Amino acid sequence: KSLFSYYQKLLNNGNRNEIFNSLSFYIIVPTIKSCYTVLGILHALFKPKYGRIKDYIAIPKANNYRSLHTAVFGVNGVSTSFQIRTPQMHKIDEFGILSNIHKFSAINPKRASSVIKEHVKWLQKILNISDELPSDQKFLDNLKMDILQNRIFVFTPHGKIIDLPQGATVLDFAYAVHSNIGHKALKAEIEGVEAPLTAELKTGDTVKVITAEESCPRLEWLNWVKTADAKHKIKAYFKKKNIEECCAAGRDLLETELKHLQKIDVSKISESKIKKALKTFGVDSLDKLLIMIGRGEIMPKDVISAIFSKEEVLAGRTFFPYKKSQNALYPIKIIIIFEDRIGLFKDIASTISRFNVNISGVSVKTSPEKSKSSVMEMTLEVKELNQLIDIFAALKQIDNIIDVRKK
Repeated sequence: KSLFSYYQKLLNNGNRNEIFNSLSFYIIVPTIKSCYTVLGILHALFKPKYGRIKDYIAIPKANNYRSLHTAVFGVNGVSTSFQIRTPQMHKIDEFGILSNIHKFSAINPKRASSVIKEHVKWLQKILNISDELPSDQKFLDNLKMDILQNRIFVFTPHGKIIDLPQGATVLDFAYAVHSNIGHKALKAEIEGVEAPLTAELKTGDTVKVITAEESCPRLEWLNWVKTADAKHKIKAYFKKKNIEECCAAGRDLLETELKHLQKIDVSKISESKIKKALKTFGVDSLDKLLIMIGRGEIMPKDVISAIFSKEEVLAGRTFFPYKKSQNALYPIKIIIIFEDRIGLFKDIASTISRFNVNISGVSVKTSPEKSKSSVMEMTLEVKELNQLIDIFAALKQIDNIIDVRKK
């Protein structure tokens, strides 16, 4: 290991004794079969450490890194880690994913082409992130989040492995399989159990996406995808709409969010607040702002945050705000209209808990209307406007939820 490698480990771990009282080795063997043979020999000689065995040969990393990792209690109990790989795997690790292209290009051009396609899918992800983000810093932040963070490996019903960043949802999975699967996604089955499109996935899940011809992307999906690839495809869908459609869609989306929060429409917002929002987003008319929403370039919640302070919205006094401390929690009453089913309350509670929000009160009553629907009133302790809007969007993805709004 190089000095820089130890420096990186110090930054990540911070425990000098653990880092310097350990050994690391590369073991280079001729074939993949030999890699697994060596792993078996090492575990026969030394006791392996729990949770330290990683098979990146069967399931490569996003950048096509392949190797077997293990750590054992070595001679005299010294922690010893091994990376077992073939010469080709080692070359890719040392010199990059295109290091073997020249080997095939002269001998077999078709093979070179297939190797390129196999190795550079993740480079397209980087390009997609670059296209979507205006600043270098945001590009780097999203690159770390989408490409370089911890990965999960999820399976299609046919056993195909889909590589996604940790925290990815069913929607990310659907778009990774195919754009049309994402666009037409309705719900999913995870390990045979029905789940909403917003459900977070974990390594080993087998996911079946259920589609419907009438289903189409919704702008709020941008809140629930983690990958740049999925965001890019959703935004591309909305950009294909004409200007009038985008303006109308943007108005509907903004008024829907306003209704959920305050029961006011765009026409009742003061001119000074509209001008404030126009200045924030660098446009000179309300129509242009609505078109940006309709195209997926900005989210309704971003516009609401530009128009109103969180105190104005969360305190429920749109024109008479009061200030609270920076870390204040706001008790917000919300109304959930639903058709009852087994497990619905569990789904609601677990969805809200994902946002680290406390439910301080719950009451349920039958709807006064002659229908099968019921009404649940909840009191949530929230600290941010965007947090509340995201909760609304997540709850609306749950089966049997008819509507969600602020009381």
